[in-house]
Amino acid sequence: RGGGQGGGGCIVASGVAEEADALGALRLRGFWAANLEPVWSLGSELARSLAALGMFTQAAGMFSEMRLWDEYIQTLVQLGKRSEAERVVRERLDAAPTPEMWCYLGDFTEETRHYSTAWELSAGSCARAKLALGAAAMRRQAWEEARSELRCALGVKAHLAEA
Repeated sequence: RGGGQGGGGCIVASGVAEEADALGALRLRGFWAANLEPVWSLGSELARSLAALGMFTQAAGMFSEMRLWDEYIQTLVQLGKRSEAERVVRERLDAAPTPEMWCYLGDFTEETRHYSTAWELSAGSCARAKLALGAAAMRRQAWEEARSELRCALGVKAHLAEA
């Protein structure tokens, strides 16, 4: 009698498991239609919101984890950690040089050659580099050079208010 109940209990448990599997499969069909954002997209949105609220330390941690280097560097600057931001920029340049990282290095060192490198690396598409070169020329009062650099920046990005 005891053995019969044990066997019957397995059949009932098996039926419940099969029903749960069927319900799960049915729910999964609807999952793809739910239009959910990817986790990294939600995380980056949360980090940007934290930064907008002035919670820079928390935002910096999230930007670093998600490898959003531009945002991470900007947040470090907001925290007053320029030397750490420069260290991150140099590490990124060693790993994967980009025009943006060269521009950041130019911002930190105030050396115009870094902006020139960014311009060359971008094949003429980094307006920020030309804008910085124009600003540097203005500080030196080299007005013709400044005008040329700023016009070039506007040629790349016509809506630049800074130029």
